[in-house]
Amino acid sequence: MSALLRIVALVGALAATAVAQAGRHELGLRLRAFERHLAEVTEPERRDAAFAELERAVQAFFRLDLPKVAARIDAADRALAGRAFSARERWARSLQLELDARLVDVDAESVGAELSAVWRATDPDDDVAGAAADGAVLVVRLAEAAPTQRFPVQELPFVCALRLEGVGPGDHRVQVAIEDAGGAVLASRWQGLSVVRDLAARFAAIEEAAEAVGRDTPETLETATLTALRGLLRVMQRGTPHETVLAGHELLAEAERLVAAGDAKVYAQGHDGSFHLRVPVGRSAVSTRFFAPAVGEGRRPLVVALHGAGGSENLFFDGYGDGLCVALARERGWFVASPRNGMGGVDVPGLVDALAERYAIDRERVLLVGHSMGAAAAMANAARAPGRFRAVAP
Repeated sequence: MSALLRIVALVGALAATAVAQAGRHELGLRLRAFERHLAEVTEPERRDAAFAELERAVQAFFRLDLPKVAARIDAADRALAGRAFSARERWARSLQLELDARLVDVDAESVGAELSAVWRATDPDDDVAGAAADGAVLVVRLAEAAPTQRFPVQELPFVCALRLEGVGPGDHRVQVAIEDAGGAVLASRWQGLSVVRDLAARFAAIEEAAEAVGRDTPETLETATLTALRGLLRVMQRGTPHETVLAGHELLAEAERLVAAGDAKVYAQGHDGSFHLRVPVGRSAVSTRFFAPAVGEGRRPLVVALHGAGGSENLFFDGYGDGLCVALARERGWFVASPRNGMGGVDVPGLVDALAERYAIDRERVLLVGHSMGAAAAMANAARAPGRFRAVAP
């Protein structure tokens, strides 16, 4: 199996089971970090050693041994580094920090957090016995302008309250590190936290509007998307994280834009960016991640990307090479649509037509990409409507 296929197989595998969202979230963060590290390493020996560990991760996944998957991803990252990690470093890398909520009000004093082990020693080359928490320090910075917070870790799980001092409204990149008693960094990670003003009142208004459109109006791209955004915002306020990092500040503003627009069309040429849409297609609606470039005159190509079994619309945007497909399309000024591809498949021509009614999509240049089950769906769509696609890459 080629290097790229090993990564793709693992990303697809991680999304293929009905595990708790906390597991999907944590494994996704680790794999994204690994892929970024992989892009920086060119030595064949290190890459080959990393892919051997990924193969072990895939096999652990098919046994539904998620702690072992996390351990093998960490081992793959270790192989890329080209050096042996100490038992203390391996212990630090085995930890995860879970927040009580990913979307909080700016007036909140703090957000709760728990540090715990994702995996423990299960075989000799992951033996972290003796790497106790004594002397370890949890270091967290909630936002670029926020002060660094330090917490001595006495035992696991370790529960603390992260102060929101200096954290203004916005979608923030939380920096997390584990240091030893001397201040040396043993492991470092990142995750997301969104902060907004007047969260309770603003979310209540969105809840009311979403309930009203559900009762009184026909389903449109805007009404269906408002309902979907309400669901994402609701999940972000709970302890269990969504499967990927969400920009809650941005999503809340987007939902309010839909409420304020009333019956007007919001999603149309000129409203560019990356969106979590719910697109009516025929008698159903399809959850779709959509990227619309800022373009001038003329119509642009569209890439339709179909994920593998058990995955979601987030994979091509946040997984699969850390969103490489979307990054390449952005460079070219192309559109990208990645629908949720269930066992019944997706009516891709119908989805293309629905989006092309709103955006300057060139229907003569639609490119279809699919992985695993998505590859089968891509071929099925191409067989049914071969004239609708310029190229197909299963």
